[in-house]
Amino acid sequence: MSHHSDTIARGSSETSKAGKKTLLPPNGLAITERVFYNSTPGRPQVVMGFMCRLRPPKNCRNITIERIVDILKLAAASHHRLVSYVDPHTLTTHLLGETAADFRPVYRVVRREDPNTWETVLKEEMNTNFDLRDLSKPLWRSAITVPDDV
Repeated sequence: MSHHSDTIARGSSETSKAGKKTLLPPNGLAITERVFYNSTPGRPQVVMGFMCRLRPPKNCRNITIERIVDILKLAAASHHRLVSYVDPHTLTTHLLGETAADFRPVYRVVRREDPNTWETVLKEEMNTNFDLRDLSKPLWRSAITVPDDV
């Protein structure tokens, strides 16, 4: 099955590659995801993330926050877990939209005050738990640090 670049990827089939029925439903949380999801309230959650620093060439200075968010949407659409919420009763995931355009990523914009702003933001993000009761948001968010001219 081919997907258009803006169509959100779906979960795997209910049958494994070996043709056997899988232990978890195709949209069910895997073992490591369950550990993350069931972190004790008030305690740090397991965090999986990445940091990316965008350094566009000098002739490409017209990048807007909206364009960066569009890129986030397209990237997230390639993995259904990134555009899903978790049902707390069944521990299954459900899409927040059908296309990348439907998806509303959670992000904040932080002005770069000095060369270490990214490190401060990373520490803040790692120490901020997700609200697992909010079914309108995925279990990931972005912090975009930008210079004053963006």
